[in-house]
Amino acid sequence: MSVVIRGTLALLLLSSASAAAANYLVVCSTPCVASDGTTQPTGTALNRVIADPAFDPGAGFSLVVDDGRALYAPAAPAMTLINPLAFRNRFTAAERQAIITAGRSNAAVQDVYDSLLAAIQVDVSDPTTIAGIQTLEAAGVIGAGRAATVLNLAVSSP
Repeated sequence: MSVVIRGTLALLLLSSASAAAANYLVVCSTPCVASDGTTQPTGTALNRVIADPAFDPGAGFSLVVDDGRALYAPAAPAMTLINPLAFRNRFTAAERQAIITAGRSNAAVQDVYDSLLAAIQVDVSDPTTIAGIQTLEAAGVIGAGRAATVLNLAVSSP
């Protein structure tokens, strides 16, 4: 029997003439590439398995008795998408009013404003979004340094 389930779920890897199954960790026996594409150092525990001792996890990996160490867990990707209303609320009321006023005489500011109004989602990592918010800063409708704050979803704004 050989059932393989990737991730933090256990694997059942038993040969037909199986010895007593035991709990093991699959670890990198040399630097290896994890499921998220990052290179992990030798000894990194990637998965827990239930297997017979003869099981070969493949080149670059080895079985070690499960010693309770934590499994490698990829970092959560940075959040870059935000809905337009939440993004709009990252500006102060005074900034929003300045954008509307400036848009009446500055086509570049109006274009940024129109683009944000038309968006279904705003991706703060998109070069067009970044350039647009920098345009607002360059036009003086938001303060110096505010573009970086508005675009950084890890920072509360305003």
